[in-house]
Amino acid sequence: MARLDDMLEPGEIVLHRGSSWRALLPAFFWLAAISVWLPGGLLLMTMDDGPLRLVDLAFSFGIGLLPAAIVLTVAGPFIGLGEACIVTDQRILCKKGLFRARISEMALSDIDRVDFGGALLRLGGAGRTLDIPAVRNGLTASVMAQILPRWVPDAGRPMVSVGRILEPGERLIFRWPSPWFDRILRSGMLCMAGGFAWMVYGNGIDGDWSAVWMNGFFTVLALSLVIDRPTGRHDWSYLITDLRLLRNFDWDHSRYEEIPLAEIEAEYRSQFAEKLAATHNGRELDIPAKGRDAEQILAAIEAAKGAA
Repeated sequence: MARLDDMLEPGEIVLHRGSSWRALLPAFFWLAAISVWLPGGLLLMTMDDGPLRLVDLAFSFGIGLLPAAIVLTVAGPFIGLGEACIVTDQRILCKKGLFRARISEMALSDIDRVDFGGALLRLGGAGRTLDIPAVRNGLTASVMAQILPRWVPDAGRPMVSVGRILEPGERLIFRWPSPWFDRILRSGMLCMAGGFAWMVYGNGIDGDWSAVWMNGFFTVLALSLVIDRPTGRHDWSYLITDLRLLRNFDWDHSRYEEIPLAEIEAEYRSQFAEKLAATHNGRELDIPAKGRDAEQILAAIEAAKGAA
């Protein structure tokens, strides 16, 4: 990040700083934790009863960290580790490459279009394009509306529960994903965490420290799957009522956009795979609905067009 800071001009105001380290390091943290925990557990299971020698434990940790270090060194440049961006009141600076950094910049005055493809932000202007992974650099919908208001004037609305979105008399037709799948999954993981925690307690009473080590790992892993959820997402990505379509932004799952059904063109395709293909102002909307759900959505779109 220091190299980007060195390129700033006197008086240039920084509007946003983004770095892939914040988005990618949690994955490497879990990799390192697993790599350390498993060799430590294997060491405990192979040792005789007695005090654990600190030298053996330190050696186990060193062997465990080796896979994490190898993955960080080899895979880091390919998954974007080391990427960073700075948005100022004059331009956008981007750095790519973990070992051989390449810096690109684009003046805000040169930008004439902003496109989002999945989580990729593509800026066009002055005869060239600049691609920035929006999620890895923290470019959420709210941030984009603040730093590039000319091209992203509407940052949508904050994600809230379905009950707070529906208006009186509005009927919900389609919701994806189903809330039951998430509830069943998290309930199962919570039960597993409780079971492993009980085994940790029993193994601790019996003095079986190798079992405590391994069951403790699985307890933490199960709990992480329960509490690790995107902030503000409220477990839905698509909502379709008899009046409108709501979906979260591709690059920011904490905010959503709203599209009236009367403005959507849709058709049902089943030549190769069932799919509800829809467009709005020339932009494709990939609605994950099929079968009876797709038929109900098409009927609601036609009804909305007739009412309009």
